[in-house]
Amino acid sequence: MKSIIPIISLATLLLAGTNALAQTTGTRLGAYDQKIHILWFDEPQDIAYIRRLLQEGHGAKAVEKAREYAALLSGTQGGEGQVLLYFALNALCAALTKTGETEEAVETCGQAIDLISWKWQAYNNRGTAYYVSGDFTSALQEYRKARDLLNSEGDARFIVERNMELAETRLAAGR
Repeated sequence: MKSIIPIISLATLLLAGTNALAQTTGTRLGAYDQKIHILWFDEPQDIAYIRRLLQEGHGAKAVEKAREYAALLSGTQGGEGQVLLYFALNALCAALTKTGETEEAVETCGQAIDLISWKWQAYNNRGTAYYVSGDFTSALQEYRKARDLLNSEGDARFIVERNMELAETRLAAGR
């Protein structure tokens, strides 16, 4: 029995690992009334710090830290390094959007997508940058790409679909 517990634990971590970072920097536009239950298996503390700065309203400091982190990772090679750089660029995109630097945010999310095109977060954040800049058509296109990449029905899907609803409402209102 003792030998099966480590195997089950390892299997759980491997299965969750691909999605464990899925919630790290996905932005949402509207209020979020659902309870949040997120397991953080392997989130770099730099990303957690940047996210906390954003949540506390310290956008400029978040941009500074995200730039530093992305610069630190810019020369990394290999799969894990590319994933970390993706999340660093994605965090920078979210921080730039928070400070109103939407043009640079769109470009930065594009760099993240160029690294890893099969993750939903950078598409969602690029959609948010477009939304904040008033380009609701492009925002909706990005949110749809993010939704199409999701493989779950959980909180991430709720966030993306809510963002889509907000963009659709703005488009329908002609604003």
